Parts: sequence; structure tokens; C-alpha cells
Amino acid sequence: MQPNVGRTVGGGPWATRSAPTAAERGMVTYVFDFCGGGNYSQSDWQDNMSFFTEQHDLESAAWELSREPFVDERNLFLCGASLGATVTLTVARANAQIVKGCALLYPAFNPHDAVRAACPNRDDIPDSFPVMGMNVSGDFLRSCYDYDFYEHIPAFPRDVATA
Repeated sequence: MQPNVGRTVGGGPWATRSAPTAAERGMVTYVFDFCGGGNYSQSDWQDNMSFFTEQHDLESAAWELSREPFVDERNLFLCGASLGATVTLTVARANAQIVKGCALLYPAFNPHDAVRAACPNRDDIPDSFPVMGMNVSGDFLRSCYDYDFYEHIPAFPRDVATA
């Protein structure tokens, strides 16, 4: 049985180029943009994008993909890069009943610490802030301020590969 891979945000053009290679090897792949994604995003921008709206986007995609007749729902893996890897692991942890494992490419587990270092007081988080050539919303920054990824990482009971 070949694995099915839901490929999430991160890696820019690399993500789109990797899907055909996986498909040639018999894997079902699905690449998507988070609503309000990053510099390589082709989706519509959402000013209220947060870590948790990205989690919801990926959960919706994973559940829909798992219901397709050509997908082995017992063999679903998620893959993400950078912040997408962080979202991937969070979704895998919350949906361990359908996610068999995940691959995390250069995961960004530091947003919690980075936001707290930049704004020690949550009430001082601005409505918008430039990060890596784009403006992210205060909603996104507050979601990262509130969610310590390291508290939740150990809860996923399946295999995780990192690169």
C-alpha cells in the first residue's frame, strides 16, 4: 500500500514540484495554500489569519482527502515545511485517528518564543507586523503568543520524520 501525502504550506515552489515526483511513485498528493498564506501563496489574503485558522484549513483538507475513494484512509501522512510543518504536527496530534505519520521540513517551532521576545506584554501586540517580507496580523501574532508548541509536540503517538 502506498502512502497518501497531504502536502501543506511552506517551501514555496519546491512544494509544487515535489508532488509530481511523489505521484510518479504511486502516492496520492494534495498541495494547498493556507488562506492568507505566505510570499508564495496563490490563495486570497485573509487579514484575520491565525495559527488556528491554518490548523482548521489543514484539518479540513486532510478529512476531505481521507474520504476520497482513491485514498487509503488508514495510510494518510502529512508533510509541511517551516510554519506549515508546525501546523502539520499540530493537526496530526489533534487527528491521530486518521494521520499515520508526518514529515516536517525545517519546522518553525519558535513563533511562541519569538513573539514573546518581541512583545513581552500580549496587550502590546500590534494589529499588523512585518515578518519575512509580508505583514502578518495581530490575530496571528496573538495565536503564536498563546500557543507553546513544545507543550503539545510529545502528544502525537505516531512516527515523525524531520529534515
